Amino acid sequence: MLGSFMLGAVCSIGSVLVSVLTTPEIPPSKEELAALRAKKGGLGPAVKEIAEAIREMPLQLRKLSVVYLFQWYGMVCYWQFIALSIARSTDQSNEDAVAWTGLVNGWYNIVTFSVAFALVAYARKRGAKVVHCVCLLLAAVGLTIFPFIDNKYLLFIPIIGLGIAWASIMGVPYIMAVRMIPSTRYGVYMGIINMMIVVPMLIQSVTFGWIYEHLLGANPNYAIVFAGVLLGLAGLTMLWIKEPPIVRDVDEINYTPSAGH
Repeated sequence: MLGSFMLGAVCSIGSVLVSVLTTPEIPPSKEELAALRAKKGGLGPAVKEIAEAIREMPLQLRKLSVVYLFQWYGMVCYWQFIALSIARSTDQSNEDAVAWTGLVNGWYNIVTFSVAFALVAYARKRGAKVVHCVCLLLAAVGLTIFPFIDNKYLLFIPIIGLGIAWASIMGVPYIMAVRMIPSTRYGVYMGIINMMIVVPMLIQSVTFGWIYEHLLGANPNYAIVFAGVLLGLAGLTMLWIKEPPIVRDVDEINYTPSAGH
């Protein structure tokens, strides 16, 4: 276990160093530099700027926040209850189920790695809205089936849907987001998008205990089904968004959120 954390730390630090050492910094123009110097620093102005950006948030980005609410709430439910669900559905001990959960999660991450680049490229070419919708619906189907499979080896099949969805979650929504926000406010809005990830997690930590006990009968299998339903709702909510036109001549920002498992 300690070795895996050390390896993760080396990979994380190494990737940061590669980015810092190989990515040239684009210097600001004289006008941009003057605007930056004219801005007041400190906590107060920063909070004011965030509040102003939230008030002026484009409508389609507000709709995307609803997608984020469903998908991140659902993902936290999955991470919390997957081991308990496997133990219950496959009649394993909790220790064996935790070990098997590591294999299942490892498999869906392999799927994520295998499809991520092609998925993002296809979304850039054909549009992110339908791609993300389909990926989330694949995860929804997989998770609603998952708890009712009693053969632990067959669990690797439905979890493929979650792996595909995770690849989409990590990249595809940002293709849409950068087209929705003013280029001069990328920084503050990317911070707000990270808030759109963290806030659903906080809401889940406060609310799901009651839901689990009183509505789901404290059954971890139902918690996984509940996660699947939320991811399905996230996918259907994508159809509510009017996707901005595809920009082919302007570089788009590749952005990966800090939250994830």
